Amino acid sequence: MVAEALALPAYSPHAVHAAERHWPQSNCSLDLWITYLHHLGLSPEALMGALVQLDYEGDQFTFCKFEPADLANMHGLVLRELAMFDRLQDHVAVQVARGHLVLVELDGFHMPDTRSTSYQREHSKTTIGIESIDPERELLGYFHNAGRYVLQGADYRALFAIDSLDRQATGALLPYTEVLQRKREPLQGDALRSASLSALRQHLLLAPKVNPFLVYQQRYEADLARVIERGNEFFHLYAFNHFRQFGAVFGLLEHYLRWLDDEALLPLADHCDQIAAQAKLMQFRVVRAVARRKADDSGKILSDVAERWDAVITGLRRYLG
Repeated sequence: MVAEALALPAYSPHAVHAAERHWPQSNCSLDLWITYLHHLGLSPEALMGALVQLDYEGDQFTFCKFEPADLANMHGLVLRELAMFDRLQDHVAVQVARGHLVLVELDGFHMPDTRSTSYQREHSKTTIGIESIDPERELLGYFHNAGRYVLQGADYRALFAIDSLDRQATGALLPYTEVLQRKREPLQGDALRSASLSALRQHLLLAPKVNPFLVYQQRYEADLARVIERGNEFFHLYAFNHFRQFGAVFGLLEHYLRWLDDEALLPLADHCDQIAAQAKLMQFRVVRAVARRKADDSGKILSDVAERWDAVITGLRRYLG
């Protein structure tokens, strides 16, 4: 068996995962849902209004996810936790045989599609959506990030702890697992856009009351000094939880506002695109500061980002009445 993640040729990535975009990837949850819904021929865009809830959490930006209620209301898909009381492999096999997608938090160390990042290098939690499993051949078909893959052999055995002692005997925790079930036909066309706008109106009620980028700006100088002190390895962790989170979210919001297909929203989409671009610029400036071991004035960029955030949130509230 070869330790290889083979991208299945039948899958063509969604437009938001195009290499030329500011942020071709966001986080494992958003990317997984975008990939899987696109594979089903459904519109992940309809769920993106939830991203206006992004906030600065004091030590990171929100790790945004789509809302299960939106998934059910718009696409007829219900996501539920799956109780783990026996071997993970057996639970997955039962659910896949019933036509369900199984979402499991697993270790990227054993996932060869992460060859450029965590595979065989570091242990990192990530979520995959399992669509097929063959225990006899030790073969797994799954969605992860922006692709659809197959793995087998040693990686399969490691992910499912095939060679480990009984988990009940060792006290090892079973991974958090969910199952996705189709309950009704999805909304389409005008009905889908109407439902998406209704959901957006509710998500705006939960958007930050205080501009998150002004709050972040107050902490940024101390953060930058800490990143420089701790070096390149910590920079990657910090950048993922700050620049990529808000940059990718506003890149997706830009795409969402254009998907709504109303000229009145295009100026707001442009603001979102600029926020995504500024996040990428900040990441570049910080990696350069780390290399030089010298702080810069990249925090000034947050003033422009804060103004654009105000324009987007205020503009959406005005648009929706």
